[in-house]
Amino acid sequence: MDKLIKLAQKLDKEFKDSNFDTDKFHLMAAKMLGDVNPKDITIDTIHNHIDNELIDNQFIVDDSFGEPSITLYSSDEIQLDILVWTTVDTNAHSHGFTGAFKVMHGEIVQATYKTDNFHEKPYDYLIRDNVNLCGVKRLKINDIQEIPSGLNLIHKSLHTVSPTINLVFRTRGNRELEKGMCQHSVYFPDLLIAPFRASTRLVKKISFINSLLKSDLDLGLSSLKNFMKKVADSTLIGLKKRGIPGINFSISSQKIFIEEVDNELVNRNLFDTLASSNSYEVNFNNQFEDFSNDKFVRTIHSLLECRLPISKIKIFLNENKIEYIEDNLYDVIISYYKKINDLKFLSIHLNDTAFEIFELLVRSYSEEEVIDKFVNDFDISIEVARSDVRQTTSTLKEIYSLNYLI
Repeated sequence: MDKLIKLAQKLDKEFKDSNFDTDKFHLMAAKMLGDVNPKDITIDTIHNHIDNELIDNQFIVDDSFGEPSITLYSSDEIQLDILVWTTVDTNAHSHGFTGAFKVMHGEIVQATYKTDNFHEKPYDYLIRDNVNLCGVKRLKINDIQEIPSGLNLIHKSLHTVSPTINLVFRTRGNRELEKGMCQHSVYFPDLLIAPFRASTRLVKKISFINSLLKSDLDLGLSSLKNFMKKVADSTLIGLKKRGIPGINFSISSQKIFIEEVDNELVNRNLFDTLASSNSYEVNFNNQFEDFSNDKFVRTIHSLLECRLPISKIKIFLNENKIEYIEDNLYDVIISYYKKINDLKFLSIHLNDTAFEIFELLVRSYSEEEVIDKFVNDFDISIEVARSDVRQTTSTLKEIYSLNYLI
């Protein structure tokens, strides 16, 4: 790893010599990664580094990003990390730092996104704007992905080989944050939310209001209502989605607090938007305990995670010279959504009949062909079949996780 650490030290100096130009760091990082060979990182070298050379200053100490993330070099300005991935894919996100990564082992399907509108920095912590898929590409060993900060890159990486290992040069993010280039997670189709971090001031304020709720309900309610009116949208959503641990709520005071959060979300027209986005943010692959290690299956699952229509899935496979049999492709797609439906991850659980209609539509049956099949298979009148099929098809087209396939 000595070679990699020396490259990091060299990049650190170049960054300082550029007067810490965060707008160009991703270019500098990508160029430095050009000097890295996949043979520089192997399973054996990772074992040896952890056993003998691992620095205490690890940027991420658990598996919250990477399995694991291993910091090789860290300064006040930049760091060098190895990221190991097995079954975990990233949700769509922008970046509060600048850098680049290189695929050292494995393979990635990477989706990139754009918002409908241009947003000036400093960014709001909560942005309401449509987020649209603008490209899907395959990253193989030796490929380099630049990471400009903020909304200059919104992407998600889906790992089709286990393990996939990336090497990342990146800034610490402090200078980007000063410019308002915070990171956002995407909650499809139209919410971008910066990670919620409860400040000391916020924790103390809520804890004090909680004490008032428990000791003088009228005063506590008045304080709580005044507090809610002043809370930023992003903080309000953070309180709804994450809450604040470590506060000694009573059953009653916690119920009151949660109700006031919900009321304020309704007042700001955020409640329904947030509720509907919950089903859109799910990264289904990460929910599977028995996620396949078959490369073709993982690739198809990844393309489905990107909501790529079947016609474009076929284009992707052909452009990347991935051989497939059409019936097998349909079988993988149907099996994937059968599992998702059985686990009740969809916003609406489909019964056997509804799922059969979905399967037939995925397999390119027209609505009239589905109706005829139901008449023949179930000995029902064409009127009943037409009504049931059309009603079910209408429902399927309202399900965000399915409608792009039919």
